[in-house]
Amino acid sequence: MRGVFTVVVAGGPRLAGVLHGTAGSAFGPRTAVAAADCWSSR
Repeated sequence: MRGVFTVVVAGGPRLAGVLHGTAGSAFGPRTAVAAADCWSSR
């Protein structure tokens, strides 16, 4: 259980960083931030 917690807590922000970086490269930073804001408000 401790390993799962570490993966989720440590890996979640890193995965989000990769996804936001990829979206920022593909669509531009403004679109990536707006999409992240819309996604997180759900």
